[in-house]
Amino acid sequence: MFIEKIGERNFESLVLKNTRYVNNSAIRSKDLTIFKSKIVLRSSIQKLIFSKNDDYFYNSVFKPLVLDASIRSESASGGSGDICLDFIFSLVEESLRIKNSYGHIHFKNLLEEKMNMIKSAILSNTKKLEKTDLDKILKNKLSNKNRKILKEALSLSGGTYTIIVEKSQKRETSISLQAGSCFSSPSDINDYIFGNQWLYNKVNCLVVDGIIESVSEIHHLLEKAAETSLPFVIFCRSISDEVSHTIKVNLKRGTINLIPVCVGLDENTLNILNDISIVTGCEIVSSTKGDLISSAVKNRVDIVDSISINEKTISIHSSGNENKIKNQIRYLRKKKENIDKREYDNLFDKRIKALMQGKVKISAGTSLLSKDPAAIEEIDSFLRNLKSLISFGVVNISNMKKSLKISDNFDKIIIEYLCSLPNVTSSLGLLVGIKYSFSCLGMLSSVGNCLIEERKNNNVNKKRY
Repeated sequence: MFIEKIGERNFESLVLKNTRYVNNSAIRSKDLTIFKSKIVLRSSIQKLIFSKNDDYFYNSVFKPLVLDASIRSESASGGSGDICLDFIFSLVEESLRIKNSYGHIHFKNLLEEKMNMIKSAILSNTKKLEKTDLDKILKNKLSNKNRKILKEALSLSGGTYTIIVEKSQKRETSISLQAGSCFSSPSDINDYIFGNQWLYNKVNCLVVDGIIESVSEIHHLLEKAAETSLPFVIFCRSISDEVSHTIKVNLKRGTINLIPVCVGLDENTLNILNDISIVTGCEIVSSTKGDLISSAVKNRVDIVDSISINEKTISIHSSGNENKIKNQIRYLRKKKENIDKREYDNLFDKRIKALMQGKVKISAGTSLLSKDPAAIEEIDSFLRNLKSLISFGVVNISNMKKSLKISDNFDKIIIEYLCSLPNVTSSLGLLVGIKYSFSCLGMLSSVGNCLIEERKNNNVNKKRY
């Protein structure tokens, strides 16, 4: 084991050497690159992760610093990581030149000044995402085949459900909607599931907007549950102690598999049974409509694809109700917008979130992946960027460049990089990518001395002063 001290000038020399290595490699190229003969990548961040270099400084100091900034950027806004990485490698040489000519304090102030200028230019040229913008981004980011797949998934999602992409063993690529909703479990649920996860398919379900006061009201249901051993769930406001005791005794004996979910009645659960009714497809049994629970248990029980219950959540998946769920979400959003009292916003948000737990799944088939090995990476990258596109809009790069003044070579490099971006780009992605790149450049330019501890097993640790 030995410890090597790297002085400021030597540190900068190594940074520049490794910057040139990256710039001359395939890491920053947007073309596909193969690693270890089987890993095919397009993302610059992932290429940097898999890149190998015999230089211990590259592996233990330089690469981790750049990756840390890029990954933190990507976590803050999907799609910004590559922007961050590109800005670092484009500006690091000029950054060190400015720092050596005018000092670190001057460079630090310069970065702050440039960041404020860029932020102002981005915000003043940002607009809400429109369909034409989305089409342009899809065209720039994805191949024709992947664009077609994603458009179909977006259409199926309707702006409501999460879209995920995963590898499939089947030949053809498929897109499916898996509707689902997730509600908070009542505080007494463990009295019936005994601390375990309750998960069953083809669950018999009944929704009662009222209190089940006597065992005789659900006698027929209890008998059927005992005879068939099928899973049952009753959603209701409450049940009496008598009903609760009867169900608990029979659950412990194993004679029935029936869970009562008592949602209560307060401002948070006032409309929950209506939402559950829509998700499950079950018609609500209500005394206000003249319904009798004893009659409803005989002919108003519906089959739900699957229900999962634990001490925190109740997840419901039922096919065939997707349009009803979408319509309910739209109704709640519209009602939230039209209501005057903002204190109810949280209640609407909770209901909407509970209904939006379904997902659209893209199963990438072997036929697609054999022709385009990076298809999953490409689609996933766009999906990570989509949220910030919708929430924060897009910036017109051409207009943004016009509002930026070129006062030095640093500005010139920034403008040159902006020219390489699509004209319609995520506002948040660009802002976050530049912010984290400037943070990394400030760090690289502030290093005085660096100690490298190298051990015989070739594991390298670093410490920066």
